[in-house]
Amino acid sequence: MRRLHAILGIVSSLNLAILLMTGLLIQHREIFSLEEYTVGRGLLPASYRPDDGPGGVRADIVIVDLHSGRLFGKAGSLILDVVTFAWAGLLLSGITMFSSRQFRKVRSTDHEDTKAQRHKGGRGVRPLPPTRVAPR
Repeated sequence: MRRLHAILGIVSSLNLAILLMTGLLIQHREIFSLEEYTVGRGLLPASYRPDDGPGGVRADIVIVDLHSGRLFGKAGSLILDVVTFAWAGLLLSGITMFSSRQFRKVRSTDHEDTKAQRHKGGRGVRPLPPTRVAPR
C-alpha cells in the first residue's frame, strides 16, 4: 500500500505543480501582461488552435488551456481524468494507512496493558487514574 501511495504521489505531483503554476498565472494575468505575449507554434502541438495562424497563440489562452487539459485535446482530458483518479487513490490510501496505523497502535497498547494486568494478577481491566484534589 505504501509503495502504491508513493508512486501515485510522485506521478500526480507533476500535474499538481502545473496546476498550481498555471492557476497562479491565470489569477494574475493582468500583472504578467499575458495578453501581450504569444506562444510560438514550435512549442505547441500541431493540432492546437490551427485557426489562430502561424504566428502562434496568445499566452493567456495557452495557459488556460494547459490548466484545463484542452491543450492536448482529448488525450489531455483523458490524462487529467487519470490524474484525478490518482489523487482519489492517494486520498484513500493515505486515510487507510493512517487509520490502520492508529488502529494497530491503539490495539497493541491495549493488548500490552491487558497482558501486564493479567501478569500482575489482575483481570485485564485497566485501573482508573488517580484523581487529583486541588489544594485550598
